[in-house]
Amino acid sequence: MHHIAICEDNYIDYALLQNILDDYELAMHDSLNVKHFPDAEAMLAYFSLNDYRPEVLLMDISLPGISGIEAVRRLRSDNFSGEVIFTTHSREYALSAFEVNARQYLVKPVDKQKLFTVLEDVLHSRRNYLFIRSQRTLRRVKFRDILYCETQGKYQVIHTRSEEIRVRITSHGIRELAPTPRIFTALGAAYLVNIENIDSLVDGKVIFDGGKVLMLSRKKFHELKHTVTNHYHT
Repeated sequence: MHHIAICEDNYIDYALLQNILDDYELAMHDSLNVKHFPDAEAMLAYFSLNDYRPEVLLMDISLPGISGIEAVRRLRSDNFSGEVIFTTHSREYALSAFEVNARQYLVKPVDKQKLFTVLEDVLHSRRNYLFIRSQRTLRRVKFRDILYCETQGKYQVIHTRSEEIRVRITSHGIRELAPTPRIFTALGAAYLVNIENIDSLVDGKVIFDGGKVLMLSRKKFHELKHTVTNHYHT
């Protein structure tokens, strides 16, 4: 499932975008989870309170209160790495849009085929592998094969079903590189867990597909349980 946010105060423009996304789901056989925000303040508050990190943000520029440009600037300062597609009735903000690393700038009314093309490029071209240099060898590990990562100083021990790999990278760096960062949830600074590889949660134990087990403290176990529940019900 791909997560997409729309920040748009005009209902007609929002309805058009939603209709295009509905058509995209049918045409591409994709599953999209779409959240709508009527203004930048509501969007920023939701992102912050829920650690919400959609893959794509469809962002109007001319909004009441905080502008779309300023809102994205704040998100970028908070390490938001999702792709931003600005929508507006005027081309006057194009330069400012790309200063905040926007993927695309579409003039309203948004053309269906243009948005289709951008979405296909964004959602289906992101890398599926983590490239690791280990003992002078460059290798790749599929993100979907990672069960969890364990922090050890400046290193991460990456646990897959078949092996453990020690690499110098931060857990934040792994989430930033992942094609769908939301499948990884951080438990403090100690662990980064791939939610979609969890088979069951039982009495402080995280049991992964294939049988590997991770023992957690009571606090971290309940935190993970809450996150997993939200993941599959949002």
